[in-house]
Amino acid sequence: MAIKYTRLFKTTFSFRHFISKDRPELVDKACLKPHNHLDAYLEVRVKTKDWVDFKDIKVAVLGSLDHLGEPDESKDKIRYIGGMDTETLVKELQKLIQVELLLKHKDAKVGLRIWETGKYGIEV
Repeated sequence: MAIKYTRLFKTTFSFRHFISKDRPELVDKACLKPHNHLDAYLEVRVKTKDWVDFKDIKVAVLGSLDHLGEPDESKDKIRYIGGMDTETLVKELQKLIQVELLLKHKDAKVGLRIWETGKYGIEV
């Protein structure tokens, strides 16, 4: 497939999680306890051969976020994803968005980047 277009969509979302397995390389042991990432920046890149409406991308991204984890009972906008680390979160979210977009756009390739803090991010 010859990529002709790359569409970009950005939003923020909040999530609560913890790292379920202690790793020797994990320096900040506070990450082993549940903690919040408020307004994490999410950037989604959709590559296609054909033109795609931004509304399709927005619906796929926001719908995928709605299926991610459980709403935190104390704060509606925080998604609780449990013991999932951010590396796994990025891969799972990419799969959800990809599946949603493929329903209408058979050649869509999805990449994304999540900045869980102002300094640290993960990309696939």
